[in-house]
Amino acid sequence: MLIRIVNATGVHPRLRVLVGTISHCLNDIWHFALLMVVVFFFFSFTGNWMFGAEREDMENLKAAMKTNFEVLMGKTPKEFELDARLTVYTCFTVVVQFFLMRHFLLAIIMQGYLKLRKEIESNESEEGFVEDVFMTVVSWFRFKLRHWPSRRRLAYILRHRIASKRVTLVHLRLQLPDVSTERLA
Repeated sequence: MLIRIVNATGVHPRLRVLVGTISHCLNDIWHFALLMVVVFFFFSFTGNWMFGAEREDMENLKAAMKTNFEVLMGKTPKEFELDARLTVYTCFTVVVQFFLMRHFLLAIIMQGYLKLRKEIESNESEEGFVEDVFMTVVSWFRFKLRHWPSRRRLAYILRHRIASKRVTLVHLRLQLPDVSTERLA
């Protein structure tokens, strides 16, 4: 249900910022995830190799991966300040996996957002959401007050009877003889 709601926001240019940003950078996020997994396994394997014989929390790869994950979540290994090698390992793990990788991910997301912003700004018909809702209500009232032809009839005429790509008032007058010129304008 949440996915449907978020996906529905992609209809309006201003509201599709979240969906559009993710879709613009999905490929880069996929590659980032692969790199993050490789780096995570590298640090877990290194922790197991360096401290596996000495420490219970690094005795096998599974335990080292759990410890590595806990370090990423902000928890430090027990008595890590007593062992200089473990202190350097933990600090290096935090710097590389937490700070650098997080900033790479943020840069990827920002790049996707900037691409989307450029697309939105180049869209000549785009307005804000509130303005679009207001203009929809105004056009509905104009439609009723001026007795404009139905949308289906206009769509049929534009699709099947008028071959040119640019439609002028003259084209519409020829196709809609029963509608007066004042109501078309």
